[in-house]
Amino acid sequence: MNYAIIIDSSAALPESFIQQRNITILPLNITVDGESFTDPTSEEELLNYYNSGRINVKADIDTRPLSAEEMKAYFLTNIIPNYDVAICQSVSRKLSDVYDNINQVANTIAKDSRKLRDELEIEHPFRITNLNSGTTGAGQGLIAIYAESALSRGMDYNRYKIQVSRFKSLVKGFTVVKDVVYSRNRARLRGQDVVNLPTAVIGKLVGMAPIVLIQNDEVHPPVMQRGFSNAANRLFEYAIEQITNGLYFGCINIGIAGSKDELNNFPSFKALQQKARENNIKIMISVLSLASSINFSPGCIALGIAPKNQDALP
Repeated sequence: MNYAIIIDSSAALPESFIQQRNITILPLNITVDGESFTDPTSEEELLNYYNSGRINVKADIDTRPLSAEEMKAYFLTNIIPNYDVAICQSVSRKLSDVYDNINQVANTIAKDSRKLRDELEIEHPFRITNLNSGTTGAGQGLIAIYAESALSRGMDYNRYKIQVSRFKSLVKGFTVVKDVVYSRNRARLRGQDVVNLPTAVIGKLVGMAPIVLIQNDEVHPPVMQRGFSNAANRLFEYAIEQITNGLYFGCINIGIAGSKDELNNFPSFKALQQKARENNIKIMISVLSLASSINFSPGCIALGIAPKNQDALP
């Protein structure tokens, strides 16, 4: 099957992994203080942007998915001429309109795709499927890693759709917030109030750091920890515990809105790497995209995992 897994740039995946697999990124549009641009995919570009300090609580920031018409043009130019099947996996519907816009494209593109592929003398019909991941960041990326693993092993397309729909419900996407006031302001722009203003201000004053879970389109009340380092270490300790308890998929996906080398500052991260090696669990590490980190805060850390103990929390 000639396929492409299409993710939006909210998903956290290593740049090298994307380049080596049948994965295509549907870009999101970013506006920072009046400057509009496409979300970078290069880790070098992302690091340059994070180091510039432009993503901060005072900045006027907006993220916007491609419209249905823009997406249609993207598919006609980049996907339909090159692939027989487009397997789309979008950020949670609670956070963005990406899923709904792709659905509009899927419902209207059949005639145009047939015409284009006839002109190119491509006999196979074009198919498109769309999955709402129910999460974002490292959790969303983990679902794409699972999908690529299944499809690259030759899993039947219909079986794949059943398997990935089951798997995505088990994926927990955590994010450790570094700036609680910034995160609260971004949540309010999305119509959410996970942390109210007094809690956010007091939390920042006393150094509290939330661990936010997004799973199955539900933004759970955050687990609060004293200090960002403690919160990050606790999340990595949780991942170690879940390796012991068992995982549905032998991979843990981690992203950071900054240099990947900063992860080595957390003792529990090193312990997680050791535990993963001992249990043949793969650790994937990436620089978070702007679309992913903008909603939580500069310097945030994200982790995607599919634990057998679904009740456990950090």
